[in-house]
Amino acid sequence: MGAITTSSEDSKHSSSGPNRHRATTVSDSHNSAVGPQESMSLSRHGTLLSPSACATPLKRTVELKSLLGNANSRLPPGAFLSKQPYGQEPTAFEQAKPRARVEIDIMLQSNTCVEGGIFKGFIKLRIRPRMSKEPAVFISDGKLRIIGFETVAGDPHEFFQHATALSSIVTSPPRIYDSSPDSEGFHTAQEGVHRLDFEMQLPMGADRRPKGPFYGPSGVAVRYIALVSVKVKDEFNKRSIAHFYRDCQIWPRLNPSLILAPAEQPIQVTTSKSLFMGGNGEVQLTAALHRSTFVAGSTVIVNLSVKNDTKKTSQELHFDSVSVPGHLQAETLS
Repeated sequence: MGAITTSSEDSKHSSSGPNRHRATTVSDSHNSAVGPQESMSLSRHGTLLSPSACATPLKRTVELKSLLGNANSRLPPGAFLSKQPYGQEPTAFEQAKPRARVEIDIMLQSNTCVEGGIFKGFIKLRIRPRMSKEPAVFISDGKLRIIGFETVAGDPHEFFQHATALSSIVTSPPRIYDSSPDSEGFHTAQEGVHRLDFEMQLPMGADRRPKGPFYGPSGVAVRYIALVSVKVKDEFNKRSIAHFYRDCQIWPRLNPSLILAPAEQPIQVTTSKSLFMGGNGEVQLTAALHRSTFVAGSTVIVNLSVKNDTKKTSQELHFDSVSVPGHLQAETLS
């Protein structure tokens, strides 16, 4: 059950931002020669938003900001994902290249889902036919990530992520591989356009939980994206990650018996102000609610009290609800 707090004017829809985002390919070049550290190659190559312990909050912010692009979801020439440790080459975006080998798109059945619900849609994976001098391309099993992040002063800070391998959520897997996997899980990719229908269940009771979207003034926002990515390499061991994302909304699942129960004490706020030529007294205004959370579309009853100790008569009272950032306290439904 989704709910809104009384401090919000409306549930903002993710369509307020761009809903379609340009597909890009992230390139990570490595020497084709095979050395004694070949067995460590899997850990040496860049990956998107790795949850490893070495990924500091600052590093993850830099990675997320780089893959999101600018306000039009475009990446500047020469942009890269992040610097790799131990002097490794940075994972650079290669959208400046004229022809990407692998392109991805994701279409959502609905851009709104509740914690614990089923996220459905389909992915279009295009393997471009290679030109005469181009090497063969190999792809590994991709991933679908649902990412929630807060944006403050233009910097995104991730607070929620759920990642699942495509092979575990695709309901009608097409034939996209022309070979068995190698030691790293890469297959020869079959050229053409492939459709992958998926159903992914969002987790319940995770340590970091969704809290609904929010779009405020000055660029302050809580956003969610559905991000699909596939690792790519060619026969010369040049690596890349093709990725694509769309905006979505993820709401927490709330326990109605708890959130809709009356508050132990009235939620109340009082303010007072003196009036011009109103004498020494003040006008005191008190507003009170019997609970803090209301279901979208329901009536919000506000008890208002006006105490006028001035010489002027109060004729009008204006009431507005102002949207402010806040966290929904999620409780699992029993």
